[in-house]
Amino acid sequence: MRLHSPTLAGSMSPFPYSIQPDATLRDARAMMGEHDIHHLPVTDPGGRILGMISDADVLLAGQLAGEAAGAALVETVYAREPYVVDLHADLAEVVAHMAEARIGSAIVTRQGKLAGILTHTDVCRALAALLHEIDPPPESGRVA
Repeated sequence: MRLHSPTLAGSMSPFPYSIQPDATLRDARAMMGEHDIHHLPVTDPGGRILGMISDADVLLAGQLAGEAAGAALVETVYAREPYVVDLHADLAEVVAHMAEARIGSAIVTRQGKLAGILTHTDVCRALAALLHEIDPPPESGRVA
């Protein structure tokens, strides 16, 4: 049996939503809720990647500042040094770095432009697919 090795391009979420630093945390929370996501790249109006904001960042700001946090700007809490990788980076190396650094996402670029995002959820999906390839689950309806 020949296993197919998952790639970064095949494992990431392509064309991710992004938010600008002058948006409010309320806007970020609403966008995350609407699209059922937990991470948003922060970009300037020209599409240049500035950082990353996560639902945990928004939640912590809310815990620290209460209701007033909703009006605070994304620029006050986003991570300014996100993990950014090229689309052709080796998935195993990217995932190993995420685990070592204890980070939940990587911004994926193609020629310096935002192309996707790899999150811990994407990594779990890729691992599940690989495990099913190694040991396929029993066919439904089949009696053992």
